[in-house]
Amino acid sequence: MRVPTAVGFLAVCTALAGCGTVVTSNGPGGDPAGAAVVAPASANPGDASVTVGADGASGPLTPLTRRASGSVTLRLFTTPSSTASSCAGSGCLPSPCPTTQQLVTELSTPAMVAILNSSVIAPPGTPLALLETLPATGGTAPTTVGTPEASPVQVVAVRAADGVARVTMTTADGSDEAAPVQNLVTLAVPGTSMTGQLVAYDSSNHPLATVPLPAPFTAETPACHVPPTVTAPPPGLQQTMPAPGPQPTDPATATQGVEAAYHTAFTAVSGQPPYASLDGVQDGQDLHGALDQLRRNFATAAATASVVVGRVVFTSPTTATAQFTLSYQDGLPYGTHIGDAVLESGHWLVARDTYCAVLAFGGATCPPG
Repeated sequence: MRVPTAVGFLAVCTALAGCGTVVTSNGPGGDPAGAAVVAPASANPGDASVTVGADGASGPLTPLTRRASGSVTLRLFTTPSSTASSCAGSGCLPSPCPTTQQLVTELSTPAMVAILNSSVIAPPGTPLALLETLPATGGTAPTTVGTPEASPVQVVAVRAADGVARVTMTTADGSDEAAPVQNLVTLAVPGTSMTGQLVAYDSSNHPLATVPLPAPFTAETPACHVPPTVTAPPPGLQQTMPAPGPQPTDPATATQGVEAAYHTAFTAVSGQPPYASLDGVQDGQDLHGALDQLRRNFATAAATASVVVGRVVFTSPTTATAQFTLSYQDGLPYGTHIGDAVLESGHWLVARDTYCAVLAFGGATCPPG
């Protein structure tokens, strides 16, 4: 995904101690129209001046925070965004991921300076939203800067949910940590390794969420991009119950079948086979890897999960919509939401899209299906 108003820029200072007053750099593809004019980091700590070309977002920069992480100095700013939404893809639901703000990160080492722009999105129910940073390394975080100067740094910009007191980033080359300011934080680790993890902690130092790296930008995940076939909302997105359609021959028995499917899929049972819960999920045989990923991210939550099924509405004799409430330990609350169920081969199953939306809340991604 590329949002026109979220253009990123890279300004390079090749001399270790002799940068001029102004550093200029061409924009993506070498187009001078996308050039940035940057006041050097040493000129006025905590301040910067950015002028963006025709395709960029321009506006006043409001200082957010300034800190050092080893050899890396980071200055964060916010600026208004003219982008109505930064959702991705033709099946996008705009409501989970609108943006009215840009996060601008000025990052410097003794060898280079980089400026990264990120559209700030905050899909409900997402503990850590990985913000797309431009210029980006493909469609995943972290973003690598400083490679031409032989001073590579891995960078991740994050919008943290309320209740997140600290975020850490660890790779094979080192680690960084910081407290979000106005829910925003940028983490940077010098080195070439993109493999590692992000962890969010609450004020009591309890882990709330873990995201293995590299990871897709949140704008590219089901939290912001729902294919047209998906009928369940992303995690945290409420929707109203549908009107009833043609009913099953025995609605009471069918209701029990829907409830049983949800209990099988979302209730942890000690000692059961590792993938027994997927017996209650449509295409469950294809989702072993996604369930493994969830368990790696939130072992305690996965082992203590339970569900309460509320109202069930049949939209046809073979499809249903149900209210359900998930509970577990050591994780941000999921709350009550609405999902789907399907009748296949005489058995009611939690719809694949609903199950995958729940897993996405825990940072797990289902394979295409």
